[in-house]
Amino acid sequence: MMRLQDVSNQRMELLRRRSREAYEATLWLRQNEGRFKGKVYAPIMTQIDLLEPSDAKYVEAQIPTNDLVAFVAERQDDLNAFLTAMRDTCNLSVNGVVMPSESLDAFQPRRPLSQISQYGFRAYVQSLFTAPDGVMRYLCKRYRVHDIPVGSAATEDCLSQLRTLGINRFFTEENLSIMVIVVRRCNDFFFIVSADTLMDIFFHQPAWKQRMVTVEVPNHFSTVEKMSIFLHGQGVGV
Repeated sequence: MMRLQDVSNQRMELLRRRSREAYEATLWLRQNEGRFKGKVYAPIMTQIDLLEPSDAKYVEAQIPTNDLVAFVAERQDDLNAFLTAMRDTCNLSVNGVVMPSESLDAFQPRRPLSQISQYGFRAYVQSLFTAPDGVMRYLCKRYRVHDIPVGSAATEDCLSQLRTLGINRFFTEENLSIMVIVVRRCNDFFFIVSADTLMDIFFHQPAWKQRMVTVEVPNHFSTVEKMSIFLHGQGVGV
């Protein structure tokens, strides 16, 4: 119980450092939950429980910062009331979303893990963490965490097969770096994503390091906060 409280306190401190307004709004929500007809969840980053701390990088790489600090409501009217109270009463500007109407069972990967494990895939991002039903439904609907696989170094040897299968976005880890692959036109673009917010909950000084060449993030990849490009294969120039 004490460890759970410590983790909760760490998450709140991390939330405070990441977004003071979201932190203050969470404190208000704790005192005013009874005002709403349904559940309003505190920011997503406080709702995620990792099964393995080392997988934090995959989760955060898939979920952008703006949503990690967003509140999730079961009902649209509750979200409207909450955001209005934050703006008019507390003078706070925070993000909020409504969980989708689909049940969690509606979100299934296009291919069972058993069909792609031969390429080094060990899990889908969704299976790396737990979260309340409404939060998980939102993350599946918005960020397809149920359909983004996590591979190994061996996965990098199967790029042509994966392209044929239509698997064009996934994570793989080599030398303690995270790689997201996006196939565009005739070239393979490899993006290494820096993600350390959730990792901070468990490690004050992450042991993993990245060697990256920082580049400007293209508009169509604006959901990824920190990106670097790693040239591979056909040699794409920067």
